[in-house]
Amino acid sequence: MRPAAGGNPRLRLIDRRTPADKTGGTVDPVASTPKCLDSLRSGRTPTLYARGTIQPLPTFRGMFFFNARDELATPPIRPDGLQIDERPRLQKVFWRVERVSWILFLLAVLAAVAGLTGAGGYLSRQVLELGDAQVDLPRISRWQTAETMTLTIPGTEKRHVLRVSNSFAEHFAIEQIVPEPRRSSVADGAIEFEFAAEGPGAHFIAFGLRPTRPGTASFDIAVDGISGRAGATILP
Repeated sequence: MRPAAGGNPRLRLIDRRTPADKTGGTVDPVASTPKCLDSLRSGRTPTLYARGTIQPLPTFRGMFFFNARDELATPPIRPDGLQIDERPRLQKVFWRVERVSWILFLLAVLAAVAGLTGAGGYLSRQVLELGDAQVDLPRISRWQTAETMTLTIPGTEKRHVLRVSNSFAEHFAIEQIVPEPRRSSVADGAIEFEFAAEGPGAHFIAFGLRPTRPGTASFDIAVDGISGRAGATILP
């Protein structure tokens, strides 16, 4: 059947009128309503007739994903005998997106386990060697998350002095020190803590820290006059 004047020439129409309907040049849409209901009951595409032109009713799939020609076309028969309308190109795109999502999720989990997201993990800590002393402090931490810094010092001295630069205090708040220092002072752009020590063996000092702002920090740490430089990344 040829489309009406002004219609879409690319629209392939199927003439489902009975011979009685074809005798007249114009078919009443109201009279065609029972035919539409019969088409719905039989599972066929409902149609309306107006001035000899078939107008397929819009569907969700036809309006958003496929054009009217695909909607009216009969799906081919697959080798297994099923006649199903499939979109292999669209399905392949979905499969690729799904595989990429799996890889991204796996990388995110591995990064979290390794400590790249802070809050634990091998890569989230660093050990600074200052002579015979060791300073274990965070390399990657999270903003407003509790952290610790521990000092291990050989017990050969009666007195230990820890000195940190002001940039350390700008990024980390010291909430607790165990044991408490005998003296603390501020001088020459740094904070100094003095601890009393007794007996042989290693001495342990623990600092309870809390990052105060996200960003990167670079600071100096000195234990008993031996200094080193360390850095930390604070994630939001």
